[in-house]
Amino acid sequence: MANKSTKKSATRKSKSSKRNRKNKPWFGFIFIILGAVCYFYLQKTNPELLNSMLSSMGDSIESSIESTITTAKTNIPKGNNSQPAGNKAPVYDETDKHLPVVTRNLPIGLEIPLCQGTKALAEGKQLPQGHEIHKYSGFTLCYREDYEQAEWVAYCLTKDELTKESERSNDFHEDKNISTKSATPGDYTRSGYDRGHLAPAGDMSFSTQAMQDSFNMSNMSPQVPAFNRGIWKNLEEQTRKWANKFGAIYVVSGPLLDKPASSYKTIGANKVVVPEYYYKALLAPMGDSVIAVAFLLPNAKVSDSYWNYALSIDELEKRTGLDFFYLLDDETERQIEKSYRESNWN
Repeated sequence: MANKSTKKSATRKSKSSKRNRKNKPWFGFIFIILGAVCYFYLQKTNPELLNSMLSSMGDSIESSIESTITTAKTNIPKGNNSQPAGNKAPVYDETDKHLPVVTRNLPIGLEIPLCQGTKALAEGKQLPQGHEIHKYSGFTLCYREDYEQAEWVAYCLTKDELTKESERSNDFHEDKNISTKSATPGDYTRSGYDRGHLAPAGDMSFSTQAMQDSFNMSNMSPQVPAFNRGIWKNLEEQTRKWANKFGAIYVVSGPLLDKPASSYKTIGANKVVVPEYYYKALLAPMGDSVIAVAFLLPNAKVSDSYWNYALSIDELEKRTGLDFFYLLDDETERQIEKSYRESNWN
């Protein structure tokens, strides 16, 4: 009998609990009504008090958002530069509160590589001397003062962004965002080298601002004319075709800066380093998976196909010291970076 009584008591409590849960929404409505009454009352009788209360609430919300972003950045564990362990979180520019493009549920900021600069940001440290990370309308870059150019530029190009909204401007200009001052157009004058785009103007034609940003001198690097107007241009055009085919493509481009700046030929008053090689690391969604490939091209006139200079992401990481697409889960990253299939891209 005692057991039955206990069961009945438990049943009554359970039913009572369910009724209480069902009744809880009414409390919400009551609070909303009371809040509205208080709002309109204060608006008429004491508007200064009302504005003070709303301002305090806004400050509290803003503080909460800042705390969330800080937590996301510092969630990347400290470790070696090639492969952070454990959970991975995106890295943001300290001054940027806008999130990059999200494609097919891939991680936010997937295009940003892990370098000395982004690793420092993720760990809540100051940027190393000579490294500056800046977010522009269409891309992000890490500027290396010693070399007077970006170590990498990164962006996600979607199919929708292939719609041309802005004409090429050819307005090359110094980048005022660089605290140590960027190279200038004059550094390239009569040098024998083109002002070669790292983030192509053709990929930034979806907006006037993105087009203008692409002509910042921080986005330029000295390229042999036949290279810039030949194999490099061909690969840029093909990248846009892949964006159209796959719906989106993640792009990281840059010069290979694997030696001290003093070891390279330089041009101009600012001693802009002339790289010997340029790279592109590409990742695209394909069905429920992703594919990746890299290219490392000599800064010279070459007449053969860019496919003759293709390599795995792993191989490019060894050459550059960068960690590409590190926000992928470890197994996916391992699989797609160890090799590539040309047939996946054709």
